[in-house]
Amino acid sequence: MKKIVLAALATTVAMASTPALAAKSDTKDFDINARVAQECSMENPTNINLGRLSINRAPGANALLLNGVPESAVQNVWMSCNYNADISITTLNRALKTNSPVTDTAQFTDTLHYGVKLVPSNGTAFDGFGSWKPRVQPVTTTKPQVSEFHDNAELSVKFEAPNVNAKRPVAGDYTDTVTVTLGTI
Repeated sequence: MKKIVLAALATTVAMASTPALAAKSDTKDFDINARVAQECSMENPTNINLGRLSINRAPGANALLLNGVPESAVQNVWMSCNYNADISITTLNRALKTNSPVTDTAQFTDTLHYGVKLVPSNGTAFDGFGSWKPRVQPVTTTKPQVSEFHDNAELSVKFEAPNVNAKRPVAGDYTDTVTVTLGTI
């Protein structure tokens, strides 16, 4: 009986030391892809209405000239592009203009000049327009950006010193349209 127990014990030890047959395995890879489209958005700037501009109503050498510089307008607009897009500013008339006729062009004008500034709130979000004067720059001025941006930018319109060339504005309604474009044109 000792021999049977020893034989059984030897068989059990031999079975424990033999590796079990491993199941076959298989490994596969897969990719996950997504795409985000290029996008730019800008909050709509509010229209600027300066109302009735003050002119000198007293008789004399300075009669009918503007009294001081018209008030500047400042507003903030959210501007966002998720790629290095262009920022362009375009003007329709290159100045505030009226359709009223001017016959004495030596003393009167139908044009009021202004400048536009578009600067980032933190100073580095994008390359802005520190001073864009449509009367001396191309109708459309474009600045390529070097990176994506998201900013609550300051948009301001500042009028130049009145009476450029000592001219008086003719009576009428003055207007211009400025367009700011984000993205490749």
